Amino acid sequence: AWLVAHTRAAITGTAEVIQTQRDGLAALPALLGASGTDDDAPVPPGGTSAVISSGPVKLEGRVVDDQKRPVAGAEVTLDCGYDHGQADVPLPRATTSALGAFTFEADAGCLPSITAVKNDRMIQVMSRSQPLELVLAPRLVIAVHVVDAETGAGIGNAEVSTAGVLSASYRNSATTNASGHAELYVPWMSGGPAHRNRMNRLNLDKEIFARAHGYVPMHVDAENQPAHMSDVANPTDHNDPPVTRTIRLVRGIVVRGQLIGAATTEARLDVVGPLGEFGPAAPDGPWTRRKGLEADLVDADGRFEIRVPAPGRYRIRPHAPSLGAIDDAETSIEVGPGGRSDVVIHVGTPSAKGITGIVLDPSGHPVAGAQVSPPLPMMAPVTTDARGQFSIPSATALGGPYSLLARHGSLASEILPVDLLDKPLTHMTFRLAPAGISGVVVDDEGYVVPGAEVYRNVTDDFVSGDRATTDAEGRFSFDVPRGSFVLSVRRSSEHDFLDEDDRIIAGGTHNVRLVVP
Repeated sequence: AWLVAHTRAAITGTAEVIQTQRDGLAALPALLGASGTDDDAPVPPGGTSAVISSGPVKLEGRVVDDQKRPVAGAEVTLDCGYDHGQADVPLPRATTSALGAFTFEADAGCLPSITAVKNDRMIQVMSRSQPLELVLAPRLVIAVHVVDAETGAGIGNAEVSTAGVLSASYRNSATTNASGHAELYVPWMSGGPAHRNRMNRLNLDKEIFARAHGYVPMHVDAENQPAHMSDVANPTDHNDPPVTRTIRLVRGIVVRGQLIGAATTEARLDVVGPLGEFGPAAPDGPWTRRKGLEADLVDADGRFEIRVPAPGRYRIRPHAPSLGAIDDAETSIEVGPGGRSDVVIHVGTPSAKGITGIVLDPSGHPVAGAQVSPPLPMMAPVTTDARGQFSIPSATALGGPYSLLARHGSLASEILPVDLLDKPLTHMTFRLAPAGISGVVVDDEGYVVPGAEVYRNVTDDFVSGDRATTDAEGRFSFDVPRGSFVLSVRRSSEHDFLDEDDRIIAGGTHNVRLVVP
């Protein structure tokens, strides 16, 4: 007779649990902050965590036509979506080879948006999948008509451009003809039909910025479109007719003034208003918000002339690499129906501002080649020099980020807050130690559980959670820096996360043992 025995793998040896179950539950509310209470079960995110690792990554792909034939000579642009320190840095560009291939080297924290253009066809892809395939399609056309709001006459020589979260990598601009007409082109978003229609609706609903001499510039917000803009049809295929938008510019009220006290070359003025106590003075009334690339220019001698849509209180704040301290009281002005010609804003002498620091290894020695960055990919990482030192210039520091960490290989620091208040120059020291979290999931009898789900909960620095599925040996891992993290576990997606199964684990721990019923 034959004897058949079924066996299950068990974990031998011991694995350390950083906190007891009771300690974990007691500390859970403090770690999670406002994200929930003890009774709140974590909800797995739809995607993966955006934790930044050190070192560059290679992004490769190819551009093809609708018959999947390679397209040579296409212009490909990479945008990592950084919020800070990138406004004046040209985006990386590449030209496809005879086989349609392209390659970029990007920071590990890059959230890539890649746009390909060849003649009248283009496509945009937002994905980390490798290798990428970009299938060119007829471009989306937005026919813009810029007119005088009072007379309805077309405004020639007006500048119009696309803006918004989906157009950073392809900011298309045009100048209206004598009758006020111009065309803007935006790419299709790749993906399946449902995804494509949803994303392309967003692409057609882009913000459009219009500026013409003698008029108030208009920055059209896609989430708060003026009533005069035509409805945008939901695209269903690649042959939709152009979308038509009419933008009515007003003459507004003239405000003149001067910046005094420092070099003003390439200075711009952010203009926001009219302001109430909180936000716009009237939710449905006149409003302008011109910042960044849409800000108004200042002459070389500091003089400026701007236009605002209505009487009220406005915030006009200059910004440029050469400007020093600014008196905030002078940037808040009241404008009457007759305008103003006496606005003066004093700026101080430029001084050293920003963030400097050093990265040290566990023995206290400087680390060359370490990457310093925010916990989320808001800024391109800065690399330490041969002495382990780094610097983040003023323009980046003053706009954020407000927490940083350092990484080098498998080592990382804790996340440190950045204190910029009343400190023209902030110095930081990062101390590296083993990072990451890994371990195994077992049942009550100590047998490994393949396919179990482990969830790293949201923290103040990581605004989205992360999820891992155990392998055939019940093992899992997370790429996290130093610090404390709450892990939740369940046997499968058909089960619930239970608070009593939560554990508080320190970054750098690689022998975690999680138990599921």
